[in-house]
Amino acid sequence: MAEVLLFHHAQGLTSGVVAFANKLRGEGHIVHTPDLYGGRIFDALDAGLAYSEQIGVEEIIARGVRAADDLPAELVYIGFSLGVMPAQKLAQTRPGAVGAVLIHSCVPSSYFGTWPSPVPVRIHAMDADPFFTEDGDAEAARTLVGEAPDAELYLYPGDQHLFVDSSLPSYDPEAAALLLERTLAFLRAPEARTSRPVVEVTLDCADATRLGEFWTQALGYVDRSPAEDPKRGFAWLADPQRNGPHLCLLEVPEPKIGKNRMHLDLAVSGDGTVDEKWQRIEAEVDRLRALGATILAEYDHHHVTMADPEANEFDVC
Repeated sequence: MAEVLLFHHAQGLTSGVVAFANKLRGEGHIVHTPDLYGGRIFDALDAGLAYSEQIGVEEIIARGVRAADDLPAELVYIGFSLGVMPAQKLAQTRPGAVGAVLIHSCVPSSYFGTWPSPVPVRIHAMDADPFFTEDGDAEAARTLVGEAPDAELYLYPGDQHLFVDSSLPSYDPEAAALLLERTLAFLRAPEARTSRPVVEVTLDCADATRLGEFWTQALGYVDRSPAEDPKRGFAWLADPQRNGPHLCLLEVPEPKIGKNRMHLDLAVSGDGTVDEKWQRIEAEVDRLRALGATILAEYDHHHVTMADPEANEFDVC
């Protein structure tokens, strides 16, 4: 599994970009898709480019860099056209990058310094795309392939620019399918994976949004669910300090039956006397009850078994 930060093109975070991200998620990868335009989407490429010029390239890059602030170091950066700018900036300058995929565009690596030799890169474009062939991107791509130890340039027959976005008239299904296949193979490669497995606890539920609100407050976690898909059927929660396991809340049609074979322990007692530890447990139990949890059983001066709003058991100890 790889963790990916994917940046949209000049027309915004379109449904086609989201669809591409969802295909990566469907293969088990974690994909973040920040909206560099604050919700604006443009029907025409010219209008999107005009808006990007209004914002300024440096500001777009800065927004992309800020999107990575709370994410792990070990990321694969993917950029579509305009999104190549922040993707390439982060791949070259943010420590820990494990790969880059540059789609439709490529910037001279000298713009951001030098290409870090441990970072593999894949570049994809159409061989007759005037944006790629006439604006210096093709030359930059070939130069990068020559200087980076692990780099490949894939050219597809055609003259369309945004040929991967299924929501646009420029979409080329055959070329897009091949690009997706190559990208998935790249993400499966050992160098693109995180160096250790990420522990993720998955909890079946009826309402992921409602339960996510409880557990984010209970654990102090943040909701990393894709904001562009409010009806996604799951919530993905993460520890902002990156110490605890991820918690995935997955909506299922079956109701809960019987006691969970596995449960979470919320360890809050810390050090001190038995009475001091129990006081901390009681205080935490009171806090969780205010959030919607219920007490199932008390084991005096040891732990309290509780249930979340969907009756999933957990212990406070």
